[in-house]
Amino acid sequence: MQYEKKGSDEMKVITLVENTREREDLCQEHGLSLYIETKKHKILFDTGAGDCMVKNAKKLQVPLEEVDTVIISHGHYDHGGGLEDFLRMNKHANIYIHPEAFGHFYSERKDEGTVYIGLNQKLKDEKQFIWTADALRIDEELFLFAKVTKRKHFPIGNRTLFVKTEEGFLPDYFRHEINLMIHESEKKVLVAGCAHNGIVNIINKAKELTQAYPTHVIGGFHLSKRSSGIKEDDLVIKAIGDYLIETGVMCYTGHCTGEKAFLQLKDILKHRIKALTTGLIINI
Repeated sequence: MQYEKKGSDEMKVITLVENTREREDLCQEHGLSLYIETKKHKILFDTGAGDCMVKNAKKLQVPLEEVDTVIISHGHYDHGGGLEDFLRMNKHANIYIHPEAFGHFYSERKDEGTVYIGLNQKLKDEKQFIWTADALRIDEELFLFAKVTKRKHFPIGNRTLFVKTEEGFLPDYFRHEINLMIHESEKKVLVAGCAHNGIVNIINKAKELTQAYPTHVIGGFHLSKRSSGIKEDDLVIKAIGDYLIETGVMCYTGHCTGEKAFLQLKDILKHRIKALTTGLIINI
């Protein structure tokens, strides 16, 4: 399946990068990138880890050169690794990113030790960047927010993620993580990169800021950490599933959610959850 212009009442979401793929001719990598087309915008949410985003966009006929808005959800390479390639082909898009996203972020891995997982530092002075605040309304369609401070079901995988400071390695509390709300007609779509701050806390923050639960949630839930083998507790996953049922939200998730956690959530949510995979096209 390839990109086709969306219908007038549809929001189109194309998964350009995810850990898995639904077509053999597409590139897959540990990362996430979504192309989102609304009534007013052509949006790129994250850029994956490397060059898969550009390769897959060409095969799916997604017009990256026409993108007007880019969101980098947080300062990890698997969400911003394709940023340099994008900058070469698109000189006009506004790129929204948190001021702390160029911190020195590291991951403790079972086979490699402590490894740098941050963004390419040489990009931090790019003129297309727009530094976000704790909450930023771009227009009547798009709203960004950060500062998710509640810690209910805070992902266990965060325990091996750090930021390097003058004081040494400190736990990363993900102040640099931003989330996107898209309001279009009756649709309220929440897009979260990895949900390091906890998907329950992020949804609750979205409701607090917009006075309504999202109708759809798209992104990773960080219930599994590939490099360390850490998986979230079964009871926590059940509690998250029960919460999602209560909100009435439709979920599309993958990347850092993990296959085991996805299947557990599928048992609870049934038809209200679907797996993200490279090449998946969602019409909302």
